[in-house]
Amino acid sequence: MDLRALQTAASSAHTFISAYRELLSKHQQAVRALIRARRHNEELHAQARPPWDMARAFVDFAQHRYDVSQERVRQVEQQEADTRQAHEQLRDELNVERCPFSERGPPRVVWSSLFSPTKVSRSYSAWRSVPQVCKVTRDKPLSVAKSPRPPHLLTQDLLSVCDERDRFHQELKELQPRLDTAESSRDTVLQDLFQLQQKHADLRKPHTDLERYYSQWKARAEDPDRENRQLRRDLDHARRSRDRTALGREKYQLRRDLDHARRRVDDSALSQENRRLRRDLDQARQQLAGSAAAADLQAARLEIHVRGEKIAELERLLAKANERRAQLHRVHQRTVDKLDSANRTVQGLRRDLDSLRGGRHTDRLQSAQRQIQQLTQELGSLRGDSGHVRLQAAERKVEDLTRELNSVRHQHAKAEDSLQGAQEVCRDLNAERDRLIKDRDDAYRASSTSNLGCPITRQRSPKSGRSVKNGTNSGESGTNCAKSRARSPLK
Repeated sequence: MDLRALQTAASSAHTFISAYRELLSKHQQAVRALIRARRHNEELHAQARPPWDMARAFVDFAQHRYDVSQERVRQVEQQEADTRQAHEQLRDELNVERCPFSERGPPRVVWSSLFSPTKVSRSYSAWRSVPQVCKVTRDKPLSVAKSPRPPHLLTQDLLSVCDERDRFHQELKELQPRLDTAESSRDTVLQDLFQLQQKHADLRKPHTDLERYYSQWKARAEDPDRENRQLRRDLDHARRSRDRTALGREKYQLRRDLDHARRRVDDSALSQENRRLRRDLDQARQQLAGSAAAADLQAARLEIHVRGEKIAELERLLAKANERRAQLHRVHQRTVDKLDSANRTVQGLRRDLDSLRGGRHTDRLQSAQRQIQQLTQELGSLRGDSGHVRLQAAERKVEDLTRELNSVRHQHAKAEDSLQGAQEVCRDLNAERDRLIKDRDDAYRASSTSNLGCPITRQRSPKSGRSVKNGTNSGESGTNCAKSRARSPLK
């Protein structure tokens, strides 16, 4: 039977299962993020609910007070309108004037002016103060003069309504600041509510995004689920076809024989003896655990463990010391190399200085001086003669030689400057060498101190078979240091 199809199906199933597990992990992460977002949203709602309820109750209370005030104002306005209507009717019906007895004619007091809204309270008192001897007439002259009449029946009601209206206006003026405060508080609460709604919308947006992301991943996960079910069906079909073959039947028979052999071994006397020995061993271990020897054994194990940890710590310290010694040896080698290169540089500078001092510049300087002396003598001798042309040529020659002498002196000064620079470099190198030697000595002293503090463990040499101490390396490094210290220093 060809097993390549089964291997391909198994590999594809393994690939699909890994992809499905990855997708499932991402799906679980998205679900956890969605749950966290929902919890955060609920916490924000729980935080915003008490101030919102308080603000809502205050707004309801202010609205109720405002409605009550408006209702009372509407009632007062209605009563005022009714009173004004009755007043208009009375004014249309009556026009009372006061006529006291005098020679010049009495002054007229029109009762319609006493019923104005601002003078109602004192109009009634004025009407009470009017003397009984008065003449009541209408605006239109009557045929027969009548005696003064008592006040109308609605006058007292009108005065009461006016007083109540003034009282309501006063209460309205007193309630107006509180009403304005309630309106401003209501606006503030509405603004806070709007901000909370905006925050809720902002928080709802990532929640919506997570839900959409979750739905997308859920839709994507449906295809791998279908493919997984299909692969499982194919795998079951391949297993059934494999089991129907001769190899499958033989494998099933071998498994059954193996189970039968295991049952026979479990039922045998050797297995029973093995179980009995195990029980005895467990009992012996329990008895040993409760005895004093077990406590001593536990203490010994603990001591061995502690000593092992100490040994491991000392081995780590020894390894660090060896590493530090190797590092210092490398630093020493680099220092020695630097000193050698510095010695070579100084020797080269000295050779250059000797060549400059005893070389061609000195020879040129001396020859130029001799030529100048000769030419000076010739010039002195020529000045006494009449050879003007020879004198000018000699002067030009003297000037050329003077320029050459100045150039040689300049080169000599530059050589002296370079020599001084080389000497400064040598001094710096000597100071660096001394510092490095001091650091090396300090490091060796510290390394020797650490080696003295660590135990010397014996190690088996791979070639000779003899035990070699770790302190040998330190001795060899000390010998190398002494040899390197004996080298020629900078002069």
